[in-house]
Amino acid sequence: MQVTATPPPKPAVPAAYAHLRQLPQGEQLPLIYDRSLVGRPVEVTPEVDLSKFGDNAGVSRRHAQITRGEGQVLLEDLGSSNGTFLNEVRLQPGLQHPLSHQDQVRFGSLRFQYWQKEV
Repeated sequence: MQVTATPPPKPAVPAAYAHLRQLPQGEQLPLIYDRSLVGRPVEVTPEVDLSKFGDNAGVSRRHAQITRGEGQVLLEDLGSSNGTFLNEVRLQPGLQHPLSHQDQVRFGSLRFQYWQKEV
């Protein structure tokens, strides 16, 4: 009789605290980490990988960062070429801006809506 070993359990993926909903299609990108890099994978794979939406969207490799802490979620442009926009206002690179439920966010030409799990 041969005994087969049970594979170890996979590490639990943290539950998403929020997500970005692509507009207008509605695909959801979960936000699960306290600090998430938004961009395209080249040397580093970002936590929010926008490469699936095409190469012509104007998204930089290190486009923006979303940070959660002290009861709020913040959006920061990392000096991207085509800008990060919050409710159609271009963000100044290096400054953090609070995100609120249903805010419109744009990375280059890609549009999203921010959705919190608990409002």
